[in-house]
Amino acid sequence: MSLISALNQALRIQDKQEVLRICRSIIQLKDYPESLRSYAETTLKLYCPESNDKAPGQEVSSHLNYNASYEACDGWKISDTYVKALAFYLPQFHRIPENDLWWGEGFTEWTNTSKSKPRFEGHYQPRVPHDSIGYYDLSSPKTIRDQSELAKKAKLDGFCFYYYWFSGRRLLETPIQNLFNTPDIDIEYVICWANENWTRTWDGLENEALICQDYRDGWEVDFISDTSRYFSDTRYVRIDGKPVIIVYKLLHIPSPQASIEKWRDWCKASGIGEISVWAVYDVAFLDMQITYIDRFVEFPPRQVGALQKLPNDICEEADCHLYNYKALVQSIVSDNGIADKLDFPIYRTAMMGWDNSARRDVGFSIWIGYSTDLFYHWCKHIWHYTVCRFGHNERFLFVNAWNEWAEGSYLEPDKRFGYANLNALSRALLSLPNERFPVSYSRDSHTLSSRQLQKDWSHSPGSLNTLKICIHVHLYYAEVADPILERLHSIPIKFDLYITICDSRLKSLIYSQIDTIPNMTHGYVIDVPNRGRDIAPFIVELRDTIPRYDLFLHLHSKRSESVWWGDQWRNYLLDNTLGSPEHILNILNEFSSDDSLGILSPPLYPPLKPHCTWGSTEDYIRAQSVLSRSSRMGTSVPELPQSPRFPAGSFFWARPKALAPIFDIGYEYDDFEPEEEMPQCSLAHIIERLWPYSASLNCMRTEEIHYRQNHHDTYNISNKRLCIHVFYSSDGCVGPEAIHYIQSLRDFSTKLILVNNSDLDEVSNQVLAGLADQIILRENNGFDFGAWRDVLNHFDVNELKEYDELVLTNSSCIGPFVPWTNVFNSMDLRAVDFWGLTIFPETQSQKRPEASRFANNTLHRHIQSFFMVFSRSVFCSFAFRAFWSRVHDESALLDVTASYEIGLTKYLSDSGFTYDAYCRSHEVMQDHYSKDGGYNAIYNHPYEMLLMGSPVIKNKFQAMWPGQLALVKEYVHRTGCYPSILAANWH
Repeated sequence: MSLISALNQALRIQDKQEVLRICRSIIQLKDYPESLRSYAETTLKLYCPESNDKAPGQEVSSHLNYNASYEACDGWKISDTYVKALAFYLPQFHRIPENDLWWGEGFTEWTNTSKSKPRFEGHYQPRVPHDSIGYYDLSSPKTIRDQSELAKKAKLDGFCFYYYWFSGRRLLETPIQNLFNTPDIDIEYVICWANENWTRTWDGLENEALICQDYRDGWEVDFISDTSRYFSDTRYVRIDGKPVIIVYKLLHIPSPQASIEKWRDWCKASGIGEISVWAVYDVAFLDMQITYIDRFVEFPPRQVGALQKLPNDICEEADCHLYNYKALVQSIVSDNGIADKLDFPIYRTAMMGWDNSARRDVGFSIWIGYSTDLFYHWCKHIWHYTVCRFGHNERFLFVNAWNEWAEGSYLEPDKRFGYANLNALSRALLSLPNERFPVSYSRDSHTLSSRQLQKDWSHSPGSLNTLKICIHVHLYYAEVADPILERLHSIPIKFDLYITICDSRLKSLIYSQIDTIPNMTHGYVIDVPNRGRDIAPFIVELRDTIPRYDLFLHLHSKRSESVWWGDQWRNYLLDNTLGSPEHILNILNEFSSDDSLGILSPPLYPPLKPHCTWGSTEDYIRAQSVLSRSSRMGTSVPELPQSPRFPAGSFFWARPKALAPIFDIGYEYDDFEPEEEMPQCSLAHIIERLWPYSASLNCMRTEEIHYRQNHHDTYNISNKRLCIHVFYSSDGCVGPEAIHYIQSLRDFSTKLILVNNSDLDEVSNQVLAGLADQIILRENNGFDFGAWRDVLNHFDVNELKEYDELVLTNSSCIGPFVPWTNVFNSMDLRAVDFWGLTIFPETQSQKRPEASRFANNTLHRHIQSFFMVFSRSVFCSFAFRAFWSRVHDESALLDVTASYEIGLTKYLSDSGFTYDAYCRSHEVMQDHYSKDGGYNAIYNHPYEMLLMGSPVIKNKFQAMWPGQLALVKEYVHRTGCYPSILAANWH
């Protein structure tokens, strides 16, 4: 182990010569653990370019040419893309007489695609279409209908059809004609005239021409009259009402300006009116003034950014061209693309991992290092460019292409990676992060009965009665065994239980506890050494056991003693894996409905996000090494992303096949570092991060599942509640969100008093009056605390004693996203004197302006005042009345926050009253960003707050961090936790 420590130290200080020496020493030690020798070999290859004569940054060629994880089709509910996204469309997937003559009977693009083969280790060929589309035939109108439905689902607005027209002769026109003849297909489309010669090599070169563009006299009118038939279609793409035509090779046209003027004149004379002519941009245009074209469109792989050619040291074919996809994307997203050098905006285009080796035996080009993450960032960048540079009705964005299968750039799903490309594009267009959205069940969803579940599993080798489920629990911390084992009581079907422990004295006690668990068929308690945390016992002890089951669940007694919120994290993980019997049945149904689902885990616990990294450079290299060992492809495994996405905490359901690559390595306890020598990112931590990438090696996907309490509890009817709600609107309007919120307060209140601090018109005042038992009009003096004070002053102690709870709220929030019944009943069980929805932690910060009001710039821990609930013992106390008697009408909001919001919690706490918050994780989130003076979790990270169960978010959308609003809207639509009709108008 000392050599590994020395190696890691050499990596930290970037002493390459020492790294080289130590790696070679480790490799030569044949009695050293194989895992460590493999680590040294990978480090030698990836980190030290001297060892393999590669320049830095060229190590990408040792990994798969195509890096993605298998994904199912995502059905996004929101639709706000703010651009019109079009994909270039190749119509070469049906037979035509010309192709039969030139290429052989039955030739289509599938002929090239299906016969392709890998040209080097890790080369992704052949490309096989997903079973959902198969080797389709574009002569069938059903095909373009199915493609259109999929495109619209992915937020693509239309197709840009290559139009093959040769002096009056059309080729491959069937798909666009099928679309034209079927007006009920809901997709837009536009023509890109592919005005190249067709050649024997199908690559546009001027040799062995099959059919040529001869531009004979009068061709201009012939062309425009032929294509104009589509202009009458309401689905045809227009800009400012003008039909669009795109020209692929502008300078191939003799006298292009004069020719295009003839198009325009003919359209005017024919009653069509103005047309808009666009051209594919070429770097040759940089030194030219082309004023007769209305818009230009990028078209990679024509040069649009950095063109970094890689040395051909991986392919046996000498005549081929390898380019760096990562370098291309990095130049574009850093505003160093060709478009950034122009003094006018153009329409941008993204492409996937271009690879035309299926079309060419020699001279092919491949962009090495493609990943869906890079493609996502490319699309997101050009989306932002388009939104910023063009007006609302002029925003177009292109993708090359919808179906260029033989050139390796297609959005359509393939068998290996599913819908990964299409999903990445959708997320970019919708301003969502490039990650799978958690599976969740709406408030209206019908949970599955055991009979339904049995039917769902009927296609499997066994039905529900024979479904084999295994649960593994590693119990290192015995003190948290009870809450974990109690959760197992909610599992509604039979299962076997394996518990690993590091203290043999607990064995008999654990056996006695698990004997009471219903539906447990067999229970085993296994003594293990305290090595490798929960991961080593899992893969060492259950290596031969797991494959006997259909599904398994992995849990452990997580404490995370390095943080103060470990218990909250564990409860979050347990909620999402074992929330209720119905939730568990839904999880099983997710697996039953799709055999490609490998892992189902809780969404990332939001406060943990800053910690979810590989660690240091050496940790990343070691992770790559482990993945290489787990793959039968040797070193040709996907290059791991810079930021991992994994089931942090290692609570997850999975199929054995998904984890088989890691299990098959054959790790033993000695391969894991001793507990006392464990580094920050140990082998156990690395394996935890690799679970999804292990599943991907077996073409299986990883999903997240979010548990929501969908049911509505019954209110504690014995509790009488007085709710005082302060309403304020800066624009004098009462929006539908405010009405919905007030109505929800009405539902749990015995009496609702609404204080209107706004200057509203008579109609708005009447709307508010209809929502409350009593309405009070006042000036906005002293903000919400001034309003609460004024109302409370109207009550004497005897009047307040009629109520069990006092609820103080204001109009700064929207909700509820969790039923108030669940919130109040949950807080009743905690039996505290007063509570809120969120707590702001004690924070020392010179950046927060309100901190200047306190000694040492330290804010006291406090309940945030937008929603506060007090028991009778509090609001009838002398301390409570004394606090309100000291509230003055402060003119500055910061003074209200410092003196009253922060002061109230401290004053009551110092008076002996206990308090808590419903959403405890807010404090964890806030604590992470305590140094950020403007940060407030419920404002800035509302989506994460919803994941952690917050019933409300703030209504100031402009205060949200980028992308949060889109996430919130998608969450609302998927879960049904809030009226979608209201969320649809949030911008």
